[in-house]
Amino acid sequence: MGLIEALAVVIGIMGGIATGAALQIGSIYFVIWVTFVAWASFYAAGGGTAGFAKSTAANIWGAVIATISLWAFSKLAANMNVPLAGALCVGIAIVVLILGAKVDALGFIPGQVFGYAPTAGLFVTGFLAGTYSIGSMLAAAIVSLVIGNVLGIVSEKAAGAVAKS
Repeated sequence: MGLIEALAVVIGIMGGIATGAALQIGSIYFVIWVTFVAWASFYAAGGGTAGFAKSTAANIWGAVIATISLWAFSKLAANMNVPLAGALCVGIAIVVLILGAKVDALGFIPGQVFGYAPTAGLFVTGFLAGTYSIGSMLAAAIVSLVIGNVLGIVSEKAAGAVAKS
């Protein structure tokens, strides 16, 4: 079996199992769509242990910056024009986010965005509208992002073994 076919089969099986597990567990800390974003980030970073390290660090950096930005937005929006508060918070956050690439471990800018965007998505889709704190939102993002990167490296190794057989 070729590598593409092996990746398709392995990731299909693992993706199905991960989805079933996330639905069965029902934990706010295992958000399957965030996990899939990080899984893709692992491959976009080049895979292997280097890709795992680059992707995971950049994803977490993005999640942290998004959380700080969203916390600031939640404070500013109560006292000023909401679109202006959003524009200021996101604009400043993106500058800080990308400047993080000056640190070698955070140099994978797409991975930063792969961490920032789903964290913002958790916020925008009502994570804070419920009983969840901003800390819970960050924890859910980080746990899901790390799980995705772990699934990335496991799927890469498994697909490599299947392709060789």
